[in-house]
Amino acid sequence: TYAFDRQRYWIERRQLPPHVPVNTDEMAKRTEIAEWLYVPLWKRSASPQVSPVSQNCGKHALVFTGEHRLGNEMAIALSRSGWQVATVEAGEEFSEKAPSQYVLNPETRSEYDQLIQRLVDLEQVPELVVHTWNVSSLAEPRLAIDGFRVAQYLGFYSLLFFAQALSKCAVASRMRLCAITSHMRDVTGEEELCPGKMTLMGPLKTIPRSEERRVGKE
Repeated sequence: TYAFDRQRYWIERRQLPPHVPVNTDEMAKRTEIAEWLYVPLWKRSASPQVSPVSQNCGKHALVFTGEHRLGNEMAIALSRSGWQVATVEAGEEFSEKAPSQYVLNPETRSEYDQLIQRLVDLEQVPELVVHTWNVSSLAEPRLAIDGFRVAQYLGFYSLLFFAQALSKCAVASRMRLCAITSHMRDVTGEEELCPGKMTLMGPLKTIPRSEERRVGKE
């Protein structure tokens, strides 16, 4: 026969902590329907500290310049700060119209490969990428199909194709990605918004995760 030795495994009673009174005012139902929902607000903050120029000298930057002057102004400012700047603008087909000045068709996926491979061959892989193709003076008509399509290739697909080109060309160096837009967020409540630009948030959220060892978002 097998000896069954009884052992006790019961959970001992323990003293519960003293009861904490609950604030019933916070738990009460709000009778005013206007207080049920929340509206996001923008908060002002101090300007970020600019890194010393000496820390930026010798690094490579790539700026996607669009029709708005902001892209070109940022390229000039970066160049004055010691960066070696290359620019790329939207056009009919890939070309290098001048040293470090490129043109590519935003709708052609393979031309992003050509751009990245050219930068790799010249040992000019950027540590900083500034994307301003989504900056425009006026928002496109909300119901214009062509305007929505253009916004996708200048925003969503441009970042997607760029990330795919980095993977295909086996770029190992890490870079920072800064995307600047207009007419995408309701800041003052008086902006003319372009819903087609909101799709840019997709690549901005996913690229730093899927390309974590290469791309950091700003």
